[in-house]
Amino acid sequence: MSDPLKLYKAYELYKRSEMLLGFDDMIHEAIRLFERKTLVLNRCRSHFNFILIDEFQDTNFAQLHLIKQIAGDNVCVFGDDHQTIYRFRGAYLTSFINFKEPFKQADQVLLDHNYRNSATILSLALQLIGQAPDRKEKALITCNPAGDPATVVWCENEKSEAQFVLGDVKKLLKTLVLLKERPG
Repeated sequence: MSDPLKLYKAYELYKRSEMLLGFDDMIHEAIRLFERKTLVLNRCRSHFNFILIDEFQDTNFAQLHLIKQIAGDNVCVFGDDHQTIYRFRGAYLTSFINFKEPFKQADQVLLDHNYRNSATILSLALQLIGQAPDRKEKALITCNPAGDPATVVWCENEKSEAQFVLGDVKKLLKTLVLLKERPG
């Protein structure tokens, strides 16, 4: 059964026959239930005073639709459009734009101070993300020192990349052991 459509149909039939739901099915079925049964939707809404969504950039269209259904006006989202990495799962850059449509009163606050990374890493990250299409430009700052220079390594494949990283980890561990053994 190498035909993807046949495989998908067989999977869907199996789930239905066994009364199973996948993650996407749970979202889709909840949306359908709330559209058909407003009493159930209202009861669900009454259980949540506030809804907080972290990593909002990773949401897809169906998840945003579900959020709109159950959130009312009491929703707070955190996310960074520069970190949309789940495009393969349906996450899309317009999540933030589409969020503003039903939640017009929402305030947007840019968290522009990076406490985690060195100035070198932040600068490189901004250069890389600057190449991505449809990105909103942001000025990010850090008070951290420049740190070590970055090393760019070209690896032939995932296995050679893993071997390179393993070699670096071993060198670092050896250095730590030598530092611990050094007197005084």
